[in-house]
Formats: sequence, C-alpha cells, structure tokens
Amino acid sequence: MSKPIAEVRGVAKNFGRTRALREAHLVLNPGEIHALMGENGAGKSTLVKILVGALQPDAGELRLDDGPLHLVGVAEAVAAGLVPIYQHRTLLPDLSVRENLLAFDLAAGSGWRITPRRNDEQIAQMLAPVGLRLDPNRAVSSLSVGEQQLVEIARGLARECRVLILDEPTATLNRREVAQLFGILRRIWTRDVPSFSSVIASMKLRRSRIVLCSARRPHHCEGRSAWDPDSV
Repeated sequence: MSKPIAEVRGVAKNFGRTRALREAHLVLNPGEIHALMGENGAGKSTLVKILVGALQPDAGELRLDDGPLHLVGVAEAVAAGLVPIYQHRTLLPDLSVRENLLAFDLAAGSGWRITPRRNDEQIAQMLAPVGLRLDPNRAVSSLSVGEQQLVEIARGLARECRVLILDEPTATLNRREVAQLFGILRRIWTRDVPSFSSVIASMKLRRSRIVLCSARRPHHCEGRSAWDPDSV
C-alpha cells in the first residue's frame, strides 16, 4: 500500500471560547478524492484553512510524506504542493489567460518584464489536464464561470500540485458546469500521477471517500460514496 501524501493528526483549533475543531484526523493517500461534508459550523472551513496554512492549529500536527509539516501562510502550503482553489475566484479579470496562469510566478517575486513569456504550446499544455482549449491572449473576464474555475485548477496543477484542495467548488456553477468539473476531477484522479490526491469541501461527488464532519471532528465513512451530481 502506498504511503500517505499528507496527514492531519489530532488537530484542534479554538477561537476564544469557541471550539472550531477538535481531534481532527485525516489521511490523504495517493489517487483518492475526499469529499469533506457537514453542516455549517462543523469545522470544514477551519480544517481546510489549516491544510493550506491560512490558520495554525492549537494542537496536533500536519505531516507530509511521513515528516512533520509546519506551515506559516498559504505560500508555504503551495510550495509544499498543497494547492487551494477557493470558492470565490482569485483570477484577475482584466488580464489574459496567459497572464493569470503565470500569476504564481509573479507572486514569487518576478516582475512583468522579467517573467518568461511562455509560448502558446506551453500554455496549451497547462490547460490540457482540465480539458480547456483557449486563446492564451483572451481576457479572463470573457470566460464563463466554469471556465474561470478550470483555469484556476490548471494554474494550481502547474505548481507541482500534490494535494488539490477545493472549497465549495460547485457553489457558483450550473448543472452542466458541475458535471464538467466532476468529469475533470475524475480524469485527473485516474491519470498516471501516483502522488496526487484531492480534498473537496462541502460538495457531493460520486466515487469519492466521504469525510463527514460532525461535532467538529472529521470521520471517514468507509465504503460510502457521495451521490451523483445529476441527482442534486
């Protein structure tokens, strides 16, 4: 059996007297899609924020490749291969598809003038895993909501992604776009990438492993699957 990519062990988080998360355990094995589900206030968002370095736990630990992982900020999580895709788009609408795909390079400190201008073939290769064929010079504002989300996922995968973490990805999508997103995730999941896993917060996804958050404590529900998006 493959070793886990990442683990959450006994993580707890409090905000004053409010206990947001307690004794959270989560094991992310290669080739798995986890649907993190639960009622409002169950601790899903808190767990996701801890996974991507936006919050630090009060107790417990994160591990990556069986070693301790201490994250101070989202940039460190991305560098470690834990890539978040947020519910609200982070693309720059007035810039092109190409410029948005290179945004992480800019965040690393490169200026516009010294950032390599990747050719159309390289941009096409970045978009291929999510099934998009777009003009690299097209403004992101002209894309549909679903296409914008897939550009964000393509950008995340291009960062040597180990764990893709999506926060309520279906919230702003129509039924066709939801079906397309699920198809892309299944394609990524089943491709020959032995060290890839993903976590999807607050969504319904067929053939995923459900991690049910209840009483602010995540539990794996082995053998259960989230239902087909067509039934939502």
